[in-house]
Amino acid sequence: MSEVDARSCCSVASTGHPQGKMNIACIIDLTTGTGAAGGRLAQRKAAYEEIKKASNCVGATLHELPFKKLDFGETKVLEQFHDADVAIIDVSIQDQRNALFYHLGVRESLAMKQNMILYNDHAPGEAYSIKVEAYFHKHFTYLDS
Repeated sequence: MSEVDARSCCSVASTGHPQGKMNIACIIDLTTGTGAAGGRLAQRKAAYEEIKKASNCVGATLHELPFKKLDFGETKVLEQFHDADVAIIDVSIQDQRNALFYHLGVRESLAMKQNMILYNDHAPGEAYSIKVEAYFHKHFTYLDS
């Protein structure tokens, strides 16, 4: 999204949330920079910047939660993830997928249905398997252009 797009989005976006400020939990690895997935660190960072812009447009509070702390089961991170109005997870790193889908399932079992799945579409055919696995979820792919 360009700056012009972000500004126009902000000018027409709803800034209110019925129960106060909306909380968005985002799990996207912004540190892994080695191996196959690490080569796309810049793309994940760019995707996160777009998430920040969109969150700002709607007046939401964005919480970037570290995957390692969620996977470890750190109480504060688990609570933020499970209690968020919206959860956004990036499943671009294959080693993180199972844990992320598990935690998404826990959210859904708590009737938290506002979830989005992001995936860096870099390998032919892999996006299809993500779509099959995440059939009932909103999922978005992104590429670096």
